[in-house]
Amino acid sequence: MYHLGVTLPKVEPHYIEFKDWDLKAGVVYGPFRTRRHGNSLGINLLPSMRKHCTFNCVYCQCGWTREAVPWRPEDFVDYPSPARVRDEIECRFGELLVEGNVPDAIIVSGNGEPTLYPRLEKAIDVILEVRDRFFPNARTGVLTAGTQLGRQEVRCAVDRLDERMVKIDAGSDKLRKKVNLPLIDFDLDQLERWVKLLRDCIVQSCFVRGRIDNTAEKDVGDWVACVARIRPKCVHVYSLDRTPPAQELLKVDRVSLERIASRLHAETGIEAKVY
Repeated sequence: MYHLGVTLPKVEPHYIEFKDWDLKAGVVYGPFRTRRHGNSLGINLLPSMRKHCTFNCVYCQCGWTREAVPWRPEDFVDYPSPARVRDEIECRFGELLVEGNVPDAIIVSGNGEPTLYPRLEKAIDVILEVRDRFFPNARTGVLTAGTQLGRQEVRCAVDRLDERMVKIDAGSDKLRKKVNLPLIDFDLDQLERWVKLLRDCIVQSCFVRGRIDNTAEKDVGDWVACVARIRPKCVHVYSLDRTPPAQELLKVDRVSLERIASRLHAETGIEAKVY
């Protein structure tokens, strides 16, 4: 079932210590310096200036998800065609090459959940072919909530990229629903099964305190157990950096994040990096 299922505030809070983030108008944005990927170039396969996602995370830099998850053919009419994806990527890559602004990474992300794109395999064909011509040393990756990984065509598409970064912010469905506010029926058991079908993955986990808190000892223990079952090649642990849509969230200090990462490594042997 597809539903919004949450009441969204009309007035967003202002967090003066955080960076702002705007929804993207085109297919290519950046590059810009990032904590995890260096000089990172973004690819947005979703509609211009609108967020489409299967989650409504309280910390999301793109703001609240205000539209239902697309699933009918008419819901995808505003998505860029593969031809437009190619045209915009070739144009921007050419500009960057002339400028000498070489990206370290090309990340498929954008205005929400990129694996909603209905012709994902074709789009990734284009991204890889143009990358090989312009910036062959740039690594490619995708940021995903994992909700579409039950579809074989999606797994085949993302497996062609260098990295698959999957969001796991909680190790129990009860807490996950509070942090991620999923807009479709989806549970961690499904995610674990689907991720294990990928050739490998990186887990990305955002920890917050305040109105929502996923840093309590038991909650971290549940998260460690979940990550251990998935066995990613590494885990990225981080907290707020950009303005979140939810009020009364607090950034988790680096010492606490290091403690969470150390616990994961000590109990599972899985490498964890704090950003």
